[in-house]
Amino acid sequence: MVESGAEEKIKEDLLLPRISLNAKSGKSLIPIGGSFRRYVIKGIIGRGGYGEIYYAFDPKQHDYVALKIEGKMRRGKLAKRTILEQKILLRMQGRPHCPKMAASGAEGNLNFIALEVLSINLSDLRKMAPCKRLGHPTVARIVQQAIGALYDLHNVGYVHRDVKPPNMCFGIRPETRHILYLLDFGLVRKFMKEDGTLRPKREKAGFRGTFRYVSVRVHDKEEQCPADDLISLVYSAIELSHSFLPWKQVTNSEQMKQYKKSVAKQGFSQVAESMGNHMVNVARAVVNLVPWNTIDYHKLQKMLNGATDGLKVTDPYEWDLWVKK
Repeated sequence: MVESGAEEKIKEDLLLPRISLNAKSGKSLIPIGGSFRRYVIKGIIGRGGYGEIYYAFDPKQHDYVALKIEGKMRRGKLAKRTILEQKILLRMQGRPHCPKMAASGAEGNLNFIALEVLSINLSDLRKMAPCKRLGHPTVARIVQQAIGALYDLHNVGYVHRDVKPPNMCFGIRPETRHILYLLDFGLVRKFMKEDGTLRPKREKAGFRGTFRYVSVRVHDKEEQCPADDLISLVYSAIELSHSFLPWKQVTNSEQMKQYKKSVAKQGFSQVAESMGNHMVNVARAVVNLVPWNTIDYHKLQKMLNGATDGLKVTDPYEWDLWVKK
């Protein structure tokens, strides 16, 4: 795609919203400007407790990748997050809301995955909006696509367990700029066997997820099921359309759980104006799903058709107007 002068050219070619780069290496696993296998490290896209994501150039393919790197050992134990994510990405390749994986493996004491470069995440995208929130048609189409992404994941027998705006992005190329991608499969758990039967449930499951977005059941450490991912998606929709979650300032798990129960019991009236009637109806339907029962994903998507202003999920989004090209 890109040859000499690649960095400058690709920056011109990439469509907004685009990746935010951090050129400061700090205590990064790989120094900026250095190399990892055939990849030349240009910057850091993000870092967390489990590893780092680099913006790297692949001279073999003449293209850029998001290079996700994790140490093989973490706190004296074998780190399995990247290995698990690699397994899920391989299983999900070819599905519309899964990022393309260019390569994966291990080098020395590091595990890595090379993925296609995507946009900034939905949380950062929301913060770029003039009012720090996204409009009804935009959120409705985001949720429709996210429901499709979760259907694909659940259909192969896994729950995500960390659905939230920071784990969702759009593509950056002409053919993908309006396609939503679900990211970060490091916390997934298999809930369904290959024959379609459910795995035995644990009486008490360890907590997995992000407090702000998990369902009430997860606060109680119940085994997570597909409905819990959809509830996390509803909370994500509230944040995207309302600009914050009502329980944002709550830090105690029990208090947060009770707050979530109260908001649902009141029919989401506290955030109804920001969410719009169609999204509120979906939120009510999702929180009333019976755990482990079959979910009609298509019905949930159709419930949002009236909120899209007739726009298809692949039509231009509002940031095509307000993000500086």
